[in-house]
Amino acid sequence: MPTTTRALTIRLLGRADGTRLAMLSARVGTETLADWTERLARGGVVVGAEIDGRLVGYAAGEVRRSFGRPSPTGLLDAFAIDLEHRGRGVGRDLAVALLEQLRARGADRVITLVPLHDRELDPFFRDLGFRDEPVVCLGRTL
Repeated sequence: MPTTTRALTIRLLGRADGTRLAMLSARVGTETLADWTERLARGGVVVGAEIDGRLVGYAAGEVRRSFGRPSPTGLLDAFAIDLEHRGRGVGRDLAVALLEQLRARGADRVITLVPLHDRELDPFFRDLGFRDEPVVCLGRTL
């Protein structure tokens, strides 16, 4: 994997990238350094987009044997692009790279959660082929 296009490099990220992920998350996401440290330690898949060595986006997920399916499912659960780099194809390249990594780890399907009525993420993921699933997200306060 590293691939380079338009001065954009997409690559797998590891434990050494935790601080950079947390710094980007502070601007555009919700994950903290502790979140990234834990995710990377347990073997989560994290793909980053860099321009001139600067981290401008990430996509993260994992493969699970759950969700009531007989085969492994990929879960895309963290995705962000720096505001100044949105609309330039960075997100699409990043998502495609993460999907390839999840497939390589045995997933034959991937799911993600998108906030209801999100006018950016919903059309973005639908354009990548994501569709409504026959499941309902349930939650409660603890």
